[in-house]
Amino acid sequence: MKQLPGTEDILLSVLDIVEDKHSNIWIGTWLNGLIKYNLKTSTFKHYRYDSKVQNSKNWVFNDLEIQQVGEKEIIWATTSGPFLLMFDTETELLTQEALAPYFPEHPKIIATSHLLLDSHDALWITTSYGILRLDPLKQLFKTFRLEPQKPLEYYSSVTTLYQDTYDKTGNTIWLAVPTWGLCKFNMQSQKVIWFNNFVTQNKSTLTVNKILRKDEDEIWLATYSGLIKFNTITQSYSIYTNNKNDSLSLSSNYISDLEYDLEGRLWVSTYFNGVNIYNADNDCFKRLKTDKLKLLPNVNLSQNINDMAIDKNGNIWLARGYELGRKAGISVINAKSLEETFYYQSASNPDFPFQEEIYSLFPDSKGSIWMGIPSVLPLLIRQKGWNI
Repeated sequence: MKQLPGTEDILLSVLDIVEDKHSNIWIGTWLNGLIKYNLKTSTFKHYRYDSKVQNSKNWVFNDLEIQQVGEKEIIWATTSGPFLLMFDTETELLTQEALAPYFPEHPKIIATSHLLLDSHDALWITTSYGILRLDPLKQLFKTFRLEPQKPLEYYSSVTTLYQDTYDKTGNTIWLAVPTWGLCKFNMQSQKVIWFNNFVTQNKSTLTVNKILRKDEDEIWLATYSGLIKFNTITQSYSIYTNNKNDSLSLSSNYISDLEYDLEGRLWVSTYFNGVNIYNADNDCFKRLKTDKLKLLPNVNLSQNINDMAIDKNGNIWLARGYELGRKAGISVINAKSLEETFYYQSASNPDFPFQEEIYSLFPDSKGSIWMGIPSVLPLLIRQKGWNI
């Protein structure tokens, strides 16, 4: 594990990490612009607005996607304020795209949150008043408004979106909006179908933060009030929550991430209480507990899982973030044996250079794991030489 070479004097809070086809790692930061690191040459370059020209808030690169436009690549980023950031990798020009013209009724309070690059290389952008789609060839934005089927308690932005892997045409997008439920949108037919029967049965302020699909008739929804399995054919659903009297229930209702491993098992990470594996045969969960015998005496490791990542060998990586009275760190689980290895700052491991938080994990094409950490601490990298 090492510090990103050359960034010792740059204050970073890493928010997102992506990789382009030229082996460049692109790092989006809070208030410090965009960083390019080349895996082949081990060199980096730093891009940001001139502070005398642009407001410092424009240096926030929240969510990154790389869009192929002809022979060149464009990096898009959501940010603070009513616009998108656009970086042309060929000209190295960083500009902003104002969103107010696409939502003229709310020009001053538009905000963006998530990006999705679909199988047609079109870019989808979620906003506080609908979604936008950017055609890769025409480079024109198209606005889609979402009309609810129930009265609004309050308006909130689209919290997540997901391209349907079972629509071979690539035209179906699933979106989630708090209090509204789940939306199935077909780009070709412009048809919008809302599914919200599970919203009234759960909580009126239900927030879906991730959508994941494996089977043709089954979609999983991660929320902050439990996990939902939704049948798209029958429109039936099952809600899974924590039951303190049932060790086969979820370990926590605050779901942070969902991933399928290489064997097709669903992993469910939570804020505050570790990670679970779904047992499809028995419709229950296996809680993976931290083996304290593998930790130093008097060490309590955080159970707050901010992010999960699966490397090319099928190992599950966990970003263990801030939790009062516990150490942050990372751990890696062998998916077959479920053996877990822990890495955290201690007297025996003083080179683990962070103290409180890990935001994100990213496995690159060369077999390394990148870790985004906050404040004055730079990015970390796992070397390929580690044996797991």
